[in-house]
Amino acid sequence: MFEYWKPIVGFDKYEVSSLGKIKSFNKYKYGIILPLRCNSNGYPTICLYKSGKGYRKLIHYLVLTAFKGPKPKGLECAHLDNNRKNNNLYNLKWVTRSENQQMRVISNPESYLHPWKLTLDDAEKIRGLYFNENESQTSLAKRFNVSNTTISKVVNNKRRNITEKIWKHKNRDLKIVELRNMGYEYRKIQIKLNLNISRSFLPQIYFSTCKKLKISPMHFPYRAKEHYPERNQQIRELYKQGKTQKSIAKKYGLNPSRISAICKG
Repeated sequence: MFEYWKPIVGFDKYEVSSLGKIKSFNKYKYGIILPLRCNSNGYPTICLYKSGKGYRKLIHYLVLTAFKGPKPKGLECAHLDNNRKNNNLYNLKWVTRSENQQMRVISNPESYLHPWKLTLDDAEKIRGLYFNENESQTSLAKRFNVSNTTISKVVNNKRRNITEKIWKHKNRDLKIVELRNMGYEYRKIQIKLNLNISRSFLPQIYFSTCKKLKISPMHFPYRAKEHYPERNQQIRELYKQGKTQKSIAKKYGLNPSRISAICKG
């Protein structure tokens, strides 16, 4: 794979590559590649110096800013393969917050599932295993996918309201699954059911409910939203005629990223 280098905006003595590497020209004529450091969230970062002052920068933002231009308003950087350490240019893209959240859930739905609630039968099994078979609370917590505190309350009969916490919003969750399997987008589901929760939580509820019902969730590939089919068709025709996406975006008052999504759809 070819590697291209471009100067970092605002830092004259540094360059960033299309593979996410940083080169410094402070002390060496031909430059030296600097080691990266991950922050608490797992994103690789680098400390750039200017006028004796250090600035901690995220690598994926430096790559996209250097090769794709400044960050558009209202967008953020997303890793297409959900790997925060893969800062290859072809793995990065400017997207909205809701699109980024949806991509994360689709690529790794298991990490967004809500923990299971214990039933009355589970509580009886836990007490039997603990008192009759001398199984430790730590192993019981791992087996039933709950915390040690929950197991301790069950064993000591302090968790008497187990059956009241099985499925708090069952009817709402079933309707979300039904509409999603019919092809409804999360935005339309939120409007149709008049939900007072954030749209970013709907994919989590959908995958969690599918697991409870023991059914396979449906995966819909991301595509441009056809809220305005006539306008989108005009945009595609202009693009086929040779118009640039930037000029089309200026004409219709949209972001270039939205124009790109419509043309690909």
